[in-house]
Amino acid sequence: MKRKLKIFTYGFYIGMILWICSLVVSMTVNNVTMKMLLIFIPLAIYQFFTIGKGIIEDKIKRGRY
Repeated sequence: MKRKLKIFTYGFYIGMILWICSLVVSMTVNNVTMKMLLIFIPLAIYQFFTIGKGIIEDKIKRGRY
């Protein structure tokens, strides 16, 4: 379980960096569809790792694993 937590923690930080970089890049793009994709796809990846990390930490805290 600690290994999964480590993977989700790294994914959490990588997703956050990817999302912030895509926000900066989206400011330079003129196409509205591309702006939306640059913002929401990395945000979805970031949210996946955030929710997964929270679930694993909760299971560890409750002593299930």
